[in-house]
Amino acid sequence: MTAAATATIFDLRYRSALEEEIPAIEEMMRRSFAATAQPYYAADELESALDVIPRLDPALVARGTLFVAEAGSLLVGCAGWQPAFAGTSGLWRKTPYAAGTEQENLAEVRSVFVAAPLLGQGIGTGLLRHVEAQARAAGHENTVLVATLQGVSIYERRGYAAVGPAVIQGGSKPLGAVAMRRQG
Repeated sequence: MTAAATATIFDLRYRSALEEEIPAIEEMMRRSFAATAQPYYAADELESALDVIPRLDPALVARGTLFVAEAGSLLVGCAGWQPAFAGTSGLWRKTPYAAGTEQENLAEVRSVFVAAPLLGQGIGTGLLRHVEAQARAAGHENTVLVATLQGVSIYERRGYAAVGPAVIQGGSKPLGAVAMRRQG
């Protein structure tokens, strides 16, 4: 068992991610997605998604809105946020549900991942709470996100409601997802 597998939520620390950590964060994201997605996607969808899903948006790191969770010196998760209509990145703006929400000052939750050995330990919930609090502190009361299928029930438990189906593009196969929104 690795040191990461024995970490507990009680010794977590959240901080902004550093540019030099991007490769390690992306590898953690890749392993996390691979560990959770198989029951929800066909093999060809999963293979295609592994080329797209574990890529961080460097703008989140540059903006200081991508956070990592650490247990001691071990990276155990990440999550970020951005104004929903900032720049050209983000998935919300690409859904049909974004029309008419441009004036709502929404925050889009992005890249919520937990190290595979620690899934189900509350780390993702802690990260989600942290990024929601950061977004609120920046003046964004409501949050939106585009969830992969394995994340939908997790977000529902945190008060997000499905708005409708969405698609994540970028690989050789589109990946089914769900657009979600949380008030307050």
